[in-house]
Amino acid sequence: MRDMRPFRLGAFVVGLACAVPAAAQTVAAPESQWFLGGTGGVAAVQNVGGAFGGEIGTRVTDRLNVFGEVLDATDVATRRRIGTAMSVATALQAAQGVPATGTLKAPTVLIMGGLRYVFHQSGDLRLFVQGAGGVARVTFQPTFTLAGADITSQLAQFGVTLGADLAGTATKAAFGGGLGLELERGVWYIGGQIGLVSIRTPSQPSNVIQATVTLGRWF
Repeated sequence: MRDMRPFRLGAFVVGLACAVPAAAQTVAAPESQWFLGGTGGVAAVQNVGGAFGGEIGTRVTDRLNVFGEVLDATDVATRRRIGTAMSVATALQAAQGVPATGTLKAPTVLIMGGLRYVFHQSGDLRLFVQGAGGVARVTFQPTFTLAGADITSQLAQFGVTLGADLAGTATKAAFGGGLGLELERGVWYIGGQIGLVSIRTPSQPSNVIQATVTLGRWF
């Protein structure tokens, strides 16, 4: 069952806004054009993992921003790839006659840039949509055990060679979009977003659902 916390981001963001320093109540200077923020949250494909990074951007108009972001997601392994690892373990178990297991994790680093458009504003609250594209560096990290012992580095001794869908590192195109809200307090802002990023990984894309919170500052 997927973690339901991403769907409570709205309430979480409003609560976090209270923690913004009192000094942030100062009205932002009109020349504030650049913003910089830190991001944290969750990312899920088959399993739910952490997502951490940051963003930088600039104001183009009152409603349009250009931004770039770096995000580190702890696991974007798909169900099919995890199932393939389990199938390899099943074959090993049949061949060796002892219990075997196979698992897979796929941490990734996303580097993307895009546009963020504010479609509704009420006071300090801004609702936006965004689209972005870039690249993702995905590292496949399989783990295989045989009779309780880790044999991942010894698979060749058992006649097993893993393909690009289970081992190695791939740098692939990524694109996606999302819907979010942002609350400004002077030069500070705090926002939350739910979005989807598709990473074009070998044999099957990794479609990553993200739910993140960002705390940042205008300069």
